[in-house]
Amino acid sequence: MVKSKSNGYDIEFIESEWIYSDNKISLSVARPCNNCGKHTIKDGKEEYDSCIGRLPGVKNACCGHGNIYETYVQLLDNTLIKGADAKILQDILKKYRTK
Repeated sequence: MVKSKSNGYDIEFIESEWIYSDNKISLSVARPCNNCGKHTIKDGKEEYDSCIGRLPGVKNACCGHGNIYETYVQLLDNTLIKGADAKILQDILKKYRTK
């Protein structure tokens, strides 16, 4: 069995489908962030964590969903910042977002 995480929840791949480990429901049923309780925002082709929103100069980012070690920011030049440094950068960039 293959295991991973989604929005702070443990998930597993069983019988050609990803499911939540705790309730065995398909990932096709969206769950909010296990930390802040907000759902992922889908804006056209873009998706982002609603607690951090769309950050300027960022290719993608994750709030970590309650785990600071899973927090990251990937800048437009592909620089990857993880952990506590990523959380600090997210907080700074939130002040400069336009949406």
